[in-house]
Amino acid sequence: MLPKLSLDAYEVRALFGVAVIVGLPVAVPVLALVPPDWPTRLGLGAVSLFVLYGFGFCVAGLGRVMQGHLWRKWGGPPSTRFCRWADSTWDKSLKERLHGAVKRAFGVKLFHRRRERENPTGADKAIDHAFGRVKSYLRKHDPAGLWACHNAEYGFARNLCGSATLGAVFAALSGAVCFTFWHLRGDQLALALAVVEAVLLAAFVALRFAMPTVVKQTAERYAESAWHAFLDSADRHEPVADPDRSGSTTTPSDPTPSQED
Repeated sequence: MLPKLSLDAYEVRALFGVAVIVGLPVAVPVLALVPPDWPTRLGLGAVSLFVLYGFGFCVAGLGRVMQGHLWRKWGGPPSTRFCRWADSTWDKSLKERLHGAVKRAFGVKLFHRRRERENPTGADKAIDHAFGRVKSYLRKHDPAGLWACHNAEYGFARNLCGSATLGAVFAALSGAVCFTFWHLRGDQLALALAVVEAVLLAAFVALRFAMPTVVKQTAERYAESAWHAFLDSADRHEPVADPDRSGSTTTPSDPTPSQED
């Protein structure tokens, strides 16, 4: 029996949605110029599905590369920055609630204020580790929460920002091919396609410069909604820690860094 294909909102928007947008400069002339017979179009559609599936992971990789650059520019991921004692985005009482909920749920003790000042890198790693556990907790206990919608929005913005340059390259190359085809054969459709590619090129260039601001806004909204969703769940139910992973109440010395999806 074939496995059931199931796509969640994150995959649809952040992977395949971005892949479709970035692939438009190539798809538009191909669809316009292929023979209009059904066998050809069906074959092209089948091939496109496989290409789209693989290309979705490519744009995700480009998005993660861009994410690293942006995090360094912001001073760290919002999910970590907001929880630092030195950050003023959230007040002291909220951070104390977060510390208590993380310790009860996962047995992870985050750094107190003085220890954070002495070892800011270790404090960030501890918060990052805790947020990774929070994401796993939310996927199990609140998979359809608002945080999931915000995560998909962030993934879409991040991947589109990281792939905008590639989209511009596709548009430039496709436009050059269409213009050459018109110049050699005088095909008016090819000229129209060259104009479309020029518009797409301008759009991708604009996105490359405009999207970092959008990425930051969506990243902060996702981080806030995820932490608050965890707190709300912790208030409603007594979280049960995984005994295989949280038997100790000390902060891991070298937790594995996690990142927004």
